[in-house]
Amino acid sequence: MPRSITTYASFAGKLLVRLAGGLLLLATASFLLVQAMPGDPVVRLLGGDASEADIARARTALGLDDPFYVRYLDFIRRIFTFDFGSSFTGEPVTSVLGDRAWHTAVLAGTSMVVTAVLSVVAGLVAAAVTQGERRSGFAHAFTTVTGFLAAVPSYVLAMGLVALFAVTLELFSVAGADGPSSLVLPVTALSLPAAAVLCRIVRVEALSVLESDFVRTVRSKQLPRTRLYLRHVLPNVVTGALTIGGVMFGYLLGGSVIVENVFQWPGLGTEMVHVINTRDFPVLQTAIIFIGVGVLAVNSIVDVVLFVLDPRIRAAS
Repeated sequence: MPRSITTYASFAGKLLVRLAGGLLLLATASFLLVQAMPGDPVVRLLGGDASEADIARARTALGLDDPFYVRYLDFIRRIFTFDFGSSFTGEPVTSVLGDRAWHTAVLAGTSMVVTAVLSVVAGLVAAAVTQGERRSGFAHAFTTVTGFLAAVPSYVLAMGLVALFAVTLELFSVAGADGPSSLVLPVTALSLPAAAVLCRIVRVEALSVLESDFVRTVRSKQLPRTRLYLRHVLPNVVTGALTIGGVMFGYLLGGSVIVENVFQWPGLGTEMVHVINTRDFPVLQTAIIFIGVGVLAVNSIVDVVLFVLDPRIRAAS
């Protein structure tokens, strides 16, 4: 078998093992976290006036009387067979979370694209402007502004955006998902802090590339600046940016849980708050799994892209 095929097959096998292990850890963590929550879900479901007999029957019907290890093994089996069961109200979990998972994916995916574009453009421009320790005032302003934005929590930024653009200026709707315009404020709240962190990394990486010998050689050929940056600088910056970008997607998904509630975005975040209050374990566990799987999937895609683009990674595999 050719070495290239063996290398790719080995990488694919290791990736699948990591995915399976990550999913197992994620499922275990979500199960333990939900089981540790205080309060009896049956009492929440039936109400405080329910008799002890009714509560006992409901607990048996929902499987809550089964031993801990039985419930755990059954949960793991269902996760790996894509059988998410029913909520405590009897509705299939996939029906409860289907549309909400899509809305969260749209919000987080759009935020990731905006974050990537903003950070790469701003980082490259800042590197080009400040190369060779020029324009120290601009470099100081860039560092100050991005440091401030990176330090502001997404939910604080979200409330500020609502107060300014939705309530005061009335440019956007306060809540809901009523078309592309309703994405503007939540995407901005999620993207700006993440882009502020990532663009600083892009700037540092770009400055390092611009000072390298091969770029000096390319400059000597008097290529247009646009071609220099797009063809020679950007590809060498993308590797580091992609690695951090995969991590940032986890941040965006985690932040979306809070930001969704600020804007009443009909995603997994708003549903998670509701089911936490009702102690609907199957829905809450599955929502956590969905978010975690999104993070695992994006990071796996990043690993694949880096493996294809960077020969050093292939050589180490």
